[in-house]
Amino acid sequence: MTFQSILKMLLIAAAILIVLAVVTFCILFYDAIYTRLIPPVSPTESVPIDITKAGSTASTLIRVRYNRIYDEFGFYLEFYVPEDLGKYSPAYDKKWEQLAEFVGEPLFPAGGVVRRTGVEIPVRLTVNRVEDGRQIPFHNQVYYTKGLYSGGFGRFARRIRVLYMQPGYYQVQLENLTAITTLPEGVPVFFVVLPAGPK
Repeated sequence: MTFQSILKMLLIAAAILIVLAVVTFCILFYDAIYTRLIPPVSPTESVPIDITKAGSTASTLIRVRYNRIYDEFGFYLEFYVPEDLGKYSPAYDKKWEQLAEFVGEPLFPAGGVVRRTGVEIPVRLTVNRVEDGRQIPFHNQVYYTKGLYSGGFGRFARRIRVLYMQPGYYQVQLENLTAITTLPEGVPVFFVVLPAGPK
């Protein structure tokens, strides 16, 4: 084997390694942009809704982006202890206890026993896919929400539904169907859409 043939082989090997390095970089860059930095659904801001009035609605236009990790999205009601009460004050603790009683406990606790499911809140979830300025019906159903899904730091969340959603734009609306008069006074309620979990 001549020196020139060995040099040629080394150059080919180096070229292959460079190509592999470029491909790896592109994959990592893509992953960082589309699964780490850019949220799979936007906006994720909470939309206020008045559940003390029947017929009140909260609506928003969301965009679902292609994402290797998330393709299911959860729709939630979120309740917050008013911040103006001052955290860990007697008034804050009392409101927290009232809200915990109102929302209830997890429907599937580790021990298997649910002592309180909270106040039932019936809502209608409507999701339309937006294409070329038209709204195409995607999901329309009534849910009787109960119990706690997650919480912490003065926040209580109740899951309404999880949907598989392909990339695109969606007009989402939540309608409260019954006046809930037992909501603790001063508690803000929001409707929010978030990634539900990895594939």
